[in-house]
Amino acid sequence: MYSIIVIEKILIPTDGYGLEDHVIKYVAKAFPYAEFHVISVVNTCERGVQLTSLLYKEMHEAAEKAIERAKDILKKEKIEDGRIKSRIIEGLPSREIIKCARRRDVDLVAMRVYSRKSTASAQRIGSTLKNVVSKCRIPVLTLAEECEKLPIRKILFQQMEAGRRSEPKILQLFSPLIIKRVLKHYMLWMEKESMQKSF
Repeated sequence: MYSIIVIEKILIPTDGYGLEDHVIKYVAKAFPYAEFHVISVVNTCERGVQLTSLLYKEMHEAAEKAIERAKDILKKEKIEDGRIKSRIIEGLPSREIIKCARRRDVDLVAMRVYSRKSTASAQRIGSTLKNVVSKCRIPVLTLAEECEKLPIRKILFQQMEAGRRSEPKILQLFSPLIIKRVLKHYMLWMEKESMQKSF
């Protein structure tokens, strides 16, 4: 069974090293009418690391640069400044990403997969992504490399329903512009039906 989901809010976690630039570009092109929530998590829960005031300051500065880089990419992809929200968060990255996704009621979390080659076997899921994918109930889109040669028409992915491991649900995603057209025709049809019933 297919369900149409309108992607209106997208959460993009970033660390500013440029490794997720392709993810930011992709979601900006795939969902040009969405609202983008860019976050950078300062990991204050790293085991074995003494969080000195100097290190803390450097981590915050890196987080600020990461967010500015992501915002610049979104703006270059013609995303309006008013549809870009940003925030620096402290804590365990995976936990804070999931909490932020839930609190901001986003429709999609977009993250990167480490990859040196184009083969699936060469892709590596880090601990943060692994925890987000396994614990987050919101759909997570992962990309390993830039998709310049592939035109974006629609995206198809699976999401497991809670408590039903053996029954994956296929979700077909469309950009909000297409959904608006569908809803417009639906509303006109509903208005026509209502007028016919009133006579």
